Amino acid sequence: MDRWLAYLGVMRNNSMRGVFGVALVLVAVIGVTAVGSPGSAASVTPAWRIVPGPSLNEGALASVSCLGPKTCFAVGDRDSANPLVERWSGGRWSYMAFPQLSGGSQGHLYSVSCTSLSWCVAVGERNSSGGPVSQYTLAAQWNGSAWSVAPTPVLSDNSVLSGVSCTSSTNCFAVGLSGEAALIEHWDGTAWSVVSSPGSVVPGEAMALRSVTCRSATRCVAVGTRYSATGSKTLIERWNGMAWSVIASPNRSTAKYQSLSGVSCSAVTNCFAVGTSTGLSFGKTLIEHWDGAAWSIVANPNLSGKTVGLSAVSCDSATRCVAVGSVGLASTIPTTTLAQHWDGTAWSIVATPNPAGQSENQLKGVSCIALSSCIAVGVSANIPDRGIHEAYQ
Repeated sequence: MDRWLAYLGVMRNNSMRGVFGVALVLVAVIGVTAVGSPGSAASVTPAWRIVPGPSLNEGALASVSCLGPKTCFAVGDRDSANPLVERWSGGRWSYMAFPQLSGGSQGHLYSVSCTSLSWCVAVGERNSSGGPVSQYTLAAQWNGSAWSVAPTPVLSDNSVLSGVSCTSSTNCFAVGLSGEAALIEHWDGTAWSVVSSPGSVVPGEAMALRSVTCRSATRCVAVGTRYSATGSKTLIERWNGMAWSVIASPNRSTAKYQSLSGVSCSAVTNCFAVGTSTGLSFGKTLIEHWDGAAWSIVANPNLSGKTVGLSAVSCDSATRCVAVGSVGLASTIPTTTLAQHWDGTAWSIVATPNPAGQSENQLKGVSCIALSSCIAVGVSANIPDRGIHEAYQ
């Protein structure tokens, strides 16, 4: 099997396209003020609920980055072909203008990171207008007024950026895959450049990074998957300000396929990484924790007789994290959304609503700001695409 195509299939079929067509956005407001009703007191038990989306409600979303309870940016694609960016201003989501890609290329955005109202970076892939024949990395920047496409290094025609994290307008790391090797690129305020990624790829194997988080210019963590002919294992790399290095990460002995798709750190001694592990039948959620010395697998709830997986996680403190994903039957097709919360002691499943009349729903990204708000984004199958937004308060 072509490992790069396998990776890209995960990126597309489980996040952006295929049967998953409708953008699904979950907004978690944990304070006592109702969304869209400033000053009104919440009188119900905290729960996820639907809130208004953009006027046309089109597109599939894969990632979100929040600066505050009323300022978030989400990215994905529209019509399975064009980059999509939306903005949350506290009342409802709205579409943002995005430049046309050169040469009639199609594009898909998989991750976004914002450090201020005048600086966001989104990354993904672009390909020829005739179809997904050759994929190249894509990076775009928000300067407070407009989005623009930034040049990225010319690499293999099988290259994609799937995760990005910025600490300032002069320091961003983006991760992904080029050929069958893990790809890491750095933004220094002027240009993107390739940074050496550790670990060698032997014939028949591949390494791919899916997500990255940076707390400073000298502290980043990236997670992903190491593929082989017999299955897959988790992959974790760390940046110390000078170089990237592979860090030992645990795997379940009973699972043949294991991968990490999201990571978040609230401190240098507190990180959570989430993903999926699959044995002979049902997939299970996989959560790993970094305590400053080593990574370890953390117990978390799974649903008997169902396939469950986590796509992303966001932690605002050592006692508050939110992870999102999906629940499905004994197949790779998700059926309902999934959210799990960490309270500092244990993970628990928190009920999330699903779009009426839709049978395939999945959450792909989440962003939490302090204890005031969390937003998650994802997709739900429908033709044509329709946006759905929910609030937690």
